[in-house]
Amino acid sequence: MAFWTQLMLLLWKNSMYRRRQPVQLLVELLWPLFLFFILVAVRHSHPPLEHHECHFPNKPLPSAGTVPWLQGLICNVNNTCFPQLTLGEEPGRLSNFNNSLVSRLLADAHTVLGGASAHRMLAGLGKLIATLRAAPSTARPQPTKQSPLEPPMLELLTSLLRTESLGLALGQAQEPLHSLLEAAEDLAQEILALPSLVELQALLHRPRGTGGPLELLSEALCSARGPSSTVGPSLNWYEASDLMELVRQEPESALPDSSLSPACSELIGALDNHPLSRLLWRRLKPLILGKLLFAPDTPFTRKLMAQVNRTFEELALLRDVREVWEVLGPQIFTFMNDSSNVAMLQRLLQMQDEGRRQPRPGGQDRMEALRSFLDPGSGGYSWQDAHADVGRLVGTLGRVTECLSLDKLEAAPSEAALVSRALQLLAEHRFWAPFPTTCHHAPHRFWDPGPAADPLTDLRYVWGGFVYLQDLVERAAVRVLSGAAPRAGLYLQQMPYPCYVDDMFLRVLSRSLPLFLTLAWIYSVTLTVKAVVREKETRLRDTMRAMGLSRRVLWLGWFLSCLGPFLLSAALLVLVLKLGDILPYSHPGVVFLFLAAFAVATVTQSFLLSAFFSRANLAAACGGLAYFSLYLPYVLCVAWRDRLPAGGRVAASLLSPVAFGFGCESLALLEEQGEGARWHNVGTRPTADVFSLAQVSGLLLLDAALYSLATWYLEAVCPGGP
Repeated sequence: MAFWTQLMLLLWKNSMYRRRQPVQLLVELLWPLFLFFILVAVRHSHPPLEHHECHFPNKPLPSAGTVPWLQGLICNVNNTCFPQLTLGEEPGRLSNFNNSLVSRLLADAHTVLGGASAHRMLAGLGKLIATLRAAPSTARPQPTKQSPLEPPMLELLTSLLRTESLGLALGQAQEPLHSLLEAAEDLAQEILALPSLVELQALLHRPRGTGGPLELLSEALCSARGPSSTVGPSLNWYEASDLMELVRQEPESALPDSSLSPACSELIGALDNHPLSRLLWRRLKPLILGKLLFAPDTPFTRKLMAQVNRTFEELALLRDVREVWEVLGPQIFTFMNDSSNVAMLQRLLQMQDEGRRQPRPGGQDRMEALRSFLDPGSGGYSWQDAHADVGRLVGTLGRVTECLSLDKLEAAPSEAALVSRALQLLAEHRFWAPFPTTCHHAPHRFWDPGPAADPLTDLRYVWGGFVYLQDLVERAAVRVLSGAAPRAGLYLQQMPYPCYVDDMFLRVLSRSLPLFLTLAWIYSVTLTVKAVVREKETRLRDTMRAMGLSRRVLWLGWFLSCLGPFLLSAALLVLVLKLGDILPYSHPGVVFLFLAAFAVATVTQSFLLSAFFSRANLAAACGGLAYFSLYLPYVLCVAWRDRLPAGGRVAASLLSPVAFGFGCESLALLEEQGEGARWHNVGTRPTADVFSLAQVSGLLLLDAALYSLATWYLEAVCPGGP
């Protein structure tokens, strides 16, 4: 009998077998559709999210200045993504926080103190002191016991106010006194008219919210007048590690130790009560309290690291301000709280007002405001309020500076000693970095669209403090080797990222689609294995072979008969994937050929499984289980992806479900990129460590050939029996 006649008879036999079991054929076609309808429902409940383009605030380094550096540390901790250009990206501007309260206050103070009124007041003060010192001895103050930090001018003024010859002294110093008071009055009016000072006063008197000191500090440094707010944080909160970093409690070994002051311990305890402030504190603690270890301990390295420490010594000025206020504040309060001193000051102001040659515009109002300022009982803003505001501000700065470890350098005699000390400090979260040091960044396990904006994982080089240390060391080396201080300040600017579509469903699909299709075709595999083994069990195969049927026609007939339902199911699945908006960018022809390659491998794999059984019912029970078990190595390949080389992935692809999983990953990545699987990119890898669809299809066809060869060998050597 001719080849084609035998083949057509076999196909007719197998088709009649299926026609006599229509329910079985219907279930075989509808079961995959049912599973993929579930995928469609999940797709519609998780639509893709369209994100605007991302612009990031720049990161000032210590060379940019202490205040900009602190602003960058605190205000940029979230690395927020903005839909428009940030202020620091505009031409001619660097800082994103020039409009913050602290920046405006410093700029206003620089403008006012460098203005004409301040210069006239200093000049008038110099002339007045010279005139008073040249006055008769009866008008000069008697020497008293003076504190080391007590200003001589305060003692001089106190003595002058209490002497009976005040009129004689002022008579000789009337002109410099008038110039001094007029300049002081103008300077006071300029200072009181500053909007930044009014905002600072309101901020100091505002009741504290749930954020505690962090809220006060962030509003002063960052302010609502900085860059516009974004739609949401740029943190990828769906990452489990990020959630644990946010909500986990600080271990006992990392809590503040007993060496910190009570005020610092209270401040740190307040920061640890709020999740966001706790996260900020964990980011900043190694920089604030951390140590810089260096080895070897040589004169040159000590000289170099001493220059590094100069940046932190500048922060010691805040401590000096507090110490000066602790001495000067009580003296000012004692002086102003003395009614006789206040009365003499009011008399002095009256003499100044009467001695003016020409009345000044608004002079009467100014005099009333000054009298109200000197009288706490007037109900207006008095010297006591000003004294309390200054004390509150200095106290807040003092509590903050108590948490600053300015002595950060610690030498180690050897590298082994440095490592041992570093491990001890790491357990306390008080280790900044060793010098010299290296920085390692963990690679991303999977590619996904969007900028590298997560401060917890993507910007460890910045928030870990290494880039700050690098800037400090570079400036110190230039200063030591050249003898001149570098004048350039450095800012880091992250590249903007274009608008993109974030589709979490596709990331899940790349892992779940192989499982869904394995479950979808497990029933068809079971039927195929059972039908082939039943023919062997009933000796029908031997009967046909005795009638002259060749082995290749037999297996070709089975292959075509079993492949037909698989291809029909694949066509229906492609239709569901396209109409269900699961693969909107991919070409249906490319997806169908990919599924067809897997169908070919699945059919031949079913033939291979049938070669191990001689009982149809047992083959049906074990065949589906074995087919599903061959999918499980793909889960291990995903889990060990970082340690699995390309050769290992190729070896694992000899199991067709594993190869199909790699292909689904490539398909999902192409969809995430907004390109989809098309004819022009079927041979292009979406990323360097992912197979292309053409490569996966070739591996599937190779698997089919190997399965066919193994089936032929087993049937020829061990044909089995009933």
